[in-house]
Amino acid sequence: MTTSDSTSESIEDGRLAGVGRVVKLTVNREAFAELIVSIRVAVKDSDAVVDLTFYDVRDLHFRRWGMELNTLVGLLVENISSRGWCGLHFAVTDDEEEFVSFECGRIERAVSTDKSVER
Repeated sequence: MTTSDSTSESIEDGRLAGVGRVVKLTVNREAFAELIVSIRVAVKDSDAVVDLTFYDVRDLHFRRWGMELNTLVGLLVENISSRGWCGLHFAVTDDEEEFVSFECGRIERAVSTDKSVER
């Protein structure tokens, strides 16, 4: 098993994970706390599994009603810190703009090649 972790400080503009299938998607809010979105991507043609957690999510849009999570998705990130949007540092979308889009304050990324990880 190989694992690597990244936090917001080390995430650059571009692709957050290899193109793959979303195998898990959760949206959490406890009481009036921040919205947290977690996405697990099983990378195509690889043993890699990428767990992405987005904190202080705002303006969350699922782009297409009835979309099944069996299509390939490539998630992209853009650093928007320079816009000065009250704690928002990243804009996230998929490369086809058909799955999801939102802004967030912080991102955590963990990459694993452990084949026993839930896919």
